[in-house]
Amino acid sequence: MGGRDVVASSQEMGQDLDHVTILRDKFRDFARETGMVGQERVDYVNQTIDELIKAGHTEAAAMADWRDSVNESWADLLELIDTRAQLLQASHDLLKSVCTQMTANGSSMPLTVFGFLCLGSKQD
Repeated sequence: MGGRDVVASSQEMGQDLDHVTILRDKFRDFARETGMVGQERVDYVNQTIDELIKAGHTEAAAMADWRDSVNESWADLLELIDTRAQLLQASHDLLKSVCTQMTANGSSMPLTVFGFLCLGSKQD
């Protein structure tokens, strides 16, 4: 589906809280755009093929197979998008929780580790 499956199946989870937040937010935009535009295209393909089949097109069986393949690919992409969104949210929630606990508990963890996980690019 136009390379969007590559983005949706990425394993990148972010290096720190800042990074994972950016990845999560950009992926939300990607998912929203893909969902709207992609569904319109899939609906158009389904409608066009249904009309051609009803009109008695000589390649109706092949078209029906192709339509089924498109719908299956679309469903697979939506599942990948949902999985990636869940993983990014879980990564964000975990890092945020760790950083909150480290801050609240006055963690004895070295400042460099805290800075790496919680401050990311905000470190001086």
